Amino acid sequence: MRVSFIGNAEPGSSIQIARRSLSAAVSRCLVPVVLAGAAVSSFGIDSAHAANTDVYLDWALPADPGWYWVHYLDYVNRGSSNSIGDSSEIEYQTRTGLTGTTRDSFEFWAGGAAGYASTNGAANSSGWGVSSPDIGAEWYYAVIQPTVKQGEPGYENLTISPWIQVTAPNGNTTTGGYGAGADQWSYTGALLGTYRLGRFTTTIQPVTLTYAQTNQNTSAVTNSAGTPTLTKARDGLSGSFGAINVGYDVSPTLTLGVYQAWNVYSFADTRDSPRSAEGTIGPMFSYTGLSDSLGITIDGTMQVDYYHTSNMAQGYFLSMYVSKKF
Repeated sequence: MRVSFIGNAEPGSSIQIARRSLSAAVSRCLVPVVLAGAAVSSFGIDSAHAANTDVYLDWALPADPGWYWVHYLDYVNRGSSNSIGDSSEIEYQTRTGLTGTTRDSFEFWAGGAAGYASTNGAANSSGWGVSSPDIGAEWYYAVIQPTVKQGEPGYENLTISPWIQVTAPNGNTTTGGYGAGADQWSYTGALLGTYRLGRFTTTIQPVTLTYAQTNQNTSAVTNSAGTPTLTKARDGLSGSFGAINVGYDVSPTLTLGVYQAWNVYSFADTRDSPRSAEGTIGPMFSYTGLSDSLGITIDGTMQVDYYHTSNMAQGYFLSMYVSKKF
């Protein structure tokens, strides 16, 4: 599902990151969630890019049919800049899709986010805010359908899942803080694929593209001379490339893995949003021990960037997803 982001933000402002979370139930499937991540940024200013575009274990596998509530908590640190975001999504997973069989299915979602981000002293700023009102859809198609239940000998599954998401303006008129700089329309699309053989699983999202239109309100920007100005920035085209994870079921209810991604922000059709890039890596887990009794699954990851361009500070990311089936 959903990894998207809106490129560089300005001092004390926010960039949006749309990502997925887990679905519930026995299958360890993942479903979407959206987060607005904090960012302060550019031209040598410490940045809190929320570039943690998590692609979780078994992300391209559909959830069991039904309604889900997904809750996502994310913390981002870059030098003196910090943010914490809390996102909620309501999601619906169908039983069948275009083929009229269980070989394919659809998922639909809507939600938004709220949180706090460092303002770094920006004028007319507020640390607390809301962001990322969104709707989206994903189509799952099983290229190889399993003939036995997951966990049994001979289990094999290969599923692909393209998805799209539209994020609406959040109406934020401040120059800094959580949700600042996110008062614009943005559009995200991606293709996911998950292959699971026995206890081993891998998910790849080769490319994710997000296009952010011009911000409807001004936000703070620091230019190359170090002078702060106000502008209606346009983040333009950003992307995540070669996002991949590999995992192993250490028990029937716990999967451990490692994940890496390469993110490039504002690399085309931008205005007052400098290009930047980073590579992130870190461990992740999926726990389904509460799925039978409570319909709850939990995923998490801790990441650090192993590379970042000179206009970004070292980034550390911690996130957790909780999904509840109604």
